[in-house]
Amino acid sequence: MCNGHFIANAAVFWIIFTIVLFCNRNEGQHYFFEEINQLKSNFDPDQEETDKDLTGVLEPVITFENATLLQDDDQEENKSLLEKITFPEFYHAQGIISLPYDGIIEPFEAWYGGRHKMSRIDYYYGKTDQYLLHDMPTGMDKTFQRGDLMPYGALVKLVPAHWKKGDDLDENTQSCWYRPGFRWSPEKGQNVVPKNLKKFKYVGEEIHSGMPVYKLQRTATVYKKNNTYTLYVTKAKPYRPVRYVMHGYDTLLHSFYDHYVVDYLSFHKWDFDFNIMKIPKGASCKKKIQKMKSRYHFNPMAEFMHENFEDGEVEQMFEEFKRTHKKSYDDPTEHEQRKHIFRHNMRFIRSKNRAALNFTLAPNELSDVTDDEFEMYKGLLIDPGGGDDETLKKQEIPEARFNTPDTPLPKCLDWREYGAVTPAKAQGLCGSCWTFSSTGPIEGAYAIQTGKLMDVSEQQLMDCSWGFGNSGCRGGYSWKALVWAKRHGVASSSSYGRYLAQEGFCHCAKEDGCDVVKFKRVVTVKKKDAEALKHGLAKFGPASIAISASRKTLKFYNSGIYDDEDCSTQTNHGVVVVGYGEENGTPYWIVKNSWGKFWGEEGFVKIAMKDNLCGVLTNEPIFVTMNETLDDAGESYPFMRMKKQSFVDVEKKLNVTALKLSPFDYKRSRIRFEELAKEPDKRTFS
Repeated sequence: MCNGHFIANAAVFWIIFTIVLFCNRNEGQHYFFEEINQLKSNFDPDQEETDKDLTGVLEPVITFENATLLQDDDQEENKSLLEKITFPEFYHAQGIISLPYDGIIEPFEAWYGGRHKMSRIDYYYGKTDQYLLHDMPTGMDKTFQRGDLMPYGALVKLVPAHWKKGDDLDENTQSCWYRPGFRWSPEKGQNVVPKNLKKFKYVGEEIHSGMPVYKLQRTATVYKKNNTYTLYVTKAKPYRPVRYVMHGYDTLLHSFYDHYVVDYLSFHKWDFDFNIMKIPKGASCKKKIQKMKSRYHFNPMAEFMHENFEDGEVEQMFEEFKRTHKKSYDDPTEHEQRKHIFRHNMRFIRSKNRAALNFTLAPNELSDVTDDEFEMYKGLLIDPGGGDDETLKKQEIPEARFNTPDTPLPKCLDWREYGAVTPAKAQGLCGSCWTFSSTGPIEGAYAIQTGKLMDVSEQQLMDCSWGFGNSGCRGGYSWKALVWAKRHGVASSSSYGRYLAQEGFCHCAKEDGCDVVKFKRVVTVKKKDAEALKHGLAKFGPASIAISASRKTLKFYNSGIYDDEDCSTQTNHGVVVVGYGEENGTPYWIVKNSWGKFWGEEGFVKIAMKDNLCGVLTNEPIFVTMNETLDDAGESYPFMRMKKQSFVDVEKKLNVTALKLSPFDYKRSRIRFEELAKEPDKRTFS
């Protein structure tokens, strides 16, 4: 009983002492909490897209004034090293995320709000943000992780937006995307260092960047994946992280599947300032759209600091990717290989998009292919120069001669607007780009001459031009395919049969009665001459050209003006240039690719004209003309007498996606008609 009274009295004493001590602290060291209005009751979290002013909807449940950092308790000397190593509850950090597999080096700057369940992380912070609406540290890509917003927190990503419909293209406003948290997965502040060091083991001391450091390590195994996480921490106090490294080894594949490094350039205690965490006033924000399901879009650091070692986020995106592109794999081993490739490509895409380039990237059909397989999506062979081939080329494809035009060249020209370009197609896992590069000029010239657009057969060029030096899916020359087509004509896809992405039997002889396009000449204009190419486009229509397709940024190009200065001028991929234009003072070529309509802007890309980017002008552009003569004799440009039309309507008219198998498909595949009625596993092929 006496002990009970003593304990009770002691408790009362400590409560009174604590209150007195707290009340006598300086006012600047208090946290003042003010309750404000709860979130609007009519907010629908399941609404697909909602315009919101975050200053009125995403209000914090608590506001902070005169905030100061609470001091950490001194650690007892008898605690283990791991218990002694702690990081501030509130901190500011700058560092670099490196993805060696993808060649990515991405700077970041972070503010962590500890118990207040909020953080802010800026990426590519070294760039100037001219669209910021209020004064705070800048970053090209700003993300907020706010556990105090909405019922279960929210992730917010600021983006500049141009809402004006006038000519002032430089006027932008601040907007954002947001993603609400869920009851089963509430959002909170995002650490940029591992938050639970008790799961690590001390493995020794090293010298890193000229300073002694502790090396801490953690291993985890989840379904045949052995993940090793290594953290280097300064030996000197105050402790700060120096480097965090992850190596992932897949025992199923017997190979490393993941590797990333976080280097901390600065890391120090931070006096919490709520102004850093504020969403800009007046920002018009929208809920994330259905395609932006990934939380990594709003909180990229979560992928590198996760604690559960699961692939749930990647699995979900990968399953959606497989459904979209109708992908299937032979066995679990290939499935894991493809998923790892997809994981790294998604990191690359997100990182480049955070850099706010003049173009954007997006996943496409190529997101799971290996580097070796990607080589098959090119296939253009380039003449070494000289020899019999060069002589034949000059004989068969003379250079066009232009007089000074009576009408000046148009500032912009897009042959899609005149019904002279078919929708983009997909060459598949076959090095047949040279055939698609060849059919574009033929289709354009035919449409200009007749007013009708015909989808001509790439498959025929692949099947029938072997004698002219082409090699099917192993690669070929666009100019040789066009020389063959000039002699024999080229059949329409509907009469020849659908594209197979593999070599077939050449057919469509005269007795077969195929629809055939014939033309008079194949011509070129000077290489490395932008004006000559523009003149050729205006006079003859689309042209066959070659570009360099080796850059990963081009592989995942989605929209905008592609201006990656590292894109080589050494060409390896055949494409079609269908026009040119200018946007915000930047001139560009409009190029049709053969990687399908999921790639780029419906299969097209705008390549900046500067410095012969990607080798657009490296080789002579090749045109097709229905006329006998080459000199233009001052004639007007053909597009001037043509009516503009919707490119979408052209696609519906052609209905190229619904081409059915013709009898020639069965003929060249040697599939007997009676075999088609049998079960797939019982069919025989001769």
